Amino acid sequence: MLRVLAAVFLLFSAPSLKAQPQEGALLSGVIALGSGRSVPLPEGQWKLVAVRQQLGERRNPPNLNRWTGYFLRNLDEAALMPMMAVYTGQATGSFWSNSVCRLPNNTLLLNQYGTLPTALENRCSGLRAVNAAAMSEFWRSYYEYDLDIGELSGRRQDALNVALLKVFKLRDGLEMEIFIRQPVGSSARKLREEVRADADAPSAVALHGWMASYIERLDKSYLGKQPQEYPLLSFDAAADRFTRVAEAPAADAERAREQLRREIAAREDERRAREQERQALEARAREQERQAAQARVLEQERLASEARAREQERLAAEARAREQERLAAEARVREQARLAAEARTREEQRQAAEARAREQERLAAEARAREQERLAAEARMREQERLAAEARNREQERLAAEARAREEAARVARQRDAELARLREQLAQLEAQKASAQAATPSAPAAAARRALVIGNDSYAQVARLNNAREDARAMAASLQSLGYQVTLRLDLREREMKQALRVFKAQVEGGDEVVFFYAGHGVQLGGSNYLLPVDIAGESEDQIRDEAIQLQRLLDDMSEKKARFTLALLDACRDNPFKTAGRSLGGRGLAPTSAATGQMVIFSAGAGQQALDRLGPNDKDPNGLFTRVFLREMHKPGLSVDRVVRSVRTEVVNLARSVGHEQVPAIYDQVVGEFFFRH
Repeated sequence: MLRVLAAVFLLFSAPSLKAQPQEGALLSGVIALGSGRSVPLPEGQWKLVAVRQQLGERRNPPNLNRWTGYFLRNLDEAALMPMMAVYTGQATGSFWSNSVCRLPNNTLLLNQYGTLPTALENRCSGLRAVNAAAMSEFWRSYYEYDLDIGELSGRRQDALNVALLKVFKLRDGLEMEIFIRQPVGSSARKLREEVRADADAPSAVALHGWMASYIERLDKSYLGKQPQEYPLLSFDAAADRFTRVAEAPAADAERAREQLRREIAAREDERRAREQERQALEARAREQERQAAQARVLEQERLASEARAREQERLAAEARAREQERLAAEARVREQARLAAEARTREEQRQAAEARAREQERLAAEARAREQERLAAEARMREQERLAAEARNREQERLAAEARAREEAARVARQRDAELARLREQLAQLEAQKASAQAATPSAPAAAARRALVIGNDSYAQVARLNNAREDARAMAASLQSLGYQVTLRLDLREREMKQALRVFKAQVEGGDEVVFFYAGHGVQLGGSNYLLPVDIAGESEDQIRDEAIQLQRLLDDMSEKKARFTLALLDACRDNPFKTAGRSLGGRGLAPTSAATGQMVIFSAGAGQQALDRLGPNDKDPNGLFTRVFLREMHKPGLSVDRVVRSVRTEVVNLARSVGHEQVPAIYDQVVGEFFFRH
């Protein structure tokens, strides 16, 4: 931080200045301020670099109203005091309005010399540290002088301290700012700490005495008009302290003062001569101006007489015009008042009519609102009753469907047990026959054909669209084809296209074939039956869904009719109910339990009432649903029978779904006899 030591301002009563030094003047020993007043200058040759005046009410320095500032630079670059400023002007009369003399905490070695608030004469001196750059900005803003402290000092700004002196008396005064160069090896901070720690320290004593001596000499030179010598101050680098230099002998001092008095008197005589010459020139100019003014007065009187005559005529004409205008204005006012009264009457009648109309409209609106509210309440009541009835019907239908499903499951279980017993007996007979046939004929039968129909529906027109059904279908078709299946892949099928695809596939299947049917898309259950939805399904009613959707059981029956040796139906259709929207809910969530004929295995991606996951979370980038991606991975493992693959898929899907807090257990309906493989 750049620091500066600040010292004193002086203010004294004095007559107004009649002359001032000129900018660019070279001075030494003293600066003459006119009327015999002077200020002793520190040692060295000084140049008056600028003169500024402030004649307005803006006050800086704060103890002066109207001031003249003299800014001086010491041409001796090695001088202890490289620059200073002197201000003369009218004092404000307030008691130390500036904080340098009011706040001892901010000022070192503060001395008010017994000054009292009621005294006619005030003195103050002290030191304070300020930022050099801030001081330059302060002078630029308040004194209207761009003073570069670093340039004037001839050294770096961080090697500069400032001393300030202040005194004032009555309404006239003097203020000074003296800048003291910071000696090499010393600092303002160090001096401040030394003085605060010990007021009797050598530097403190030297500076305190120097300022007191300077105040006394300013009193004599400025107010007493007796030129004084500057009290010498130096810095002892070896001792690291300020010291006062011994005074010159009295005779030498008197000779110096006499020389200063003669110099000041000579300058004063020169000033008086210039002043007398100026006054003579001004007197001649005033006489010439008086004569010219007298001629102008005579001419002005003539012109004024003519102007008065013209003005009187103009005023008379204006008076006549004003009278006519007044009479016309009164007539207009009376007519306007009559018209305004008629207009007010008509407006009052109109407003009354509008008020009556608004009141009638308000009453009618209130009556309509009450009627609408009554009708709305009745409609809400009827709607609530209808919804309650529909809810009861749906609940009854659900309970009935669940009862039928449980009964059907029990019946199927009984049939399955009976069928298993019968099949085990047939299997034993067939194995015996096979052993006999192998003994008689060692050749193997021809391999069965492997066929697959794969459908993926995403782009539904009137129900919720899906995101990855087509990707699931494409991936399953490619996988089955790589395993030797003759694959038919169809995407986004409408009702007619979907039914045609099933007819064509049925025609292709022959007895003894191994068949895989994969479907990814929307599916619903109605009355215990499962339906697969084409992309143009409307779903306005359950009857419409039964007519336009594809019943799963029909496909299974077709494969039984064609006597397929093995049928595997994979259904990734257990999404949320696509018809569960505002005002209606057709069908139930997920797919209903189903039954499989002998040689058939039906796999649902999720159990009854469950929803199949498409993703394991927002960061899951796999294009396939959970069930399909696991099935694609497991079906390529060699040596695993289909039923083992299916059970491995179910275990993996359950674990992955539970890892994200979801319950998804694929449902398996198995009536397959024997073992079948995707890959041996």
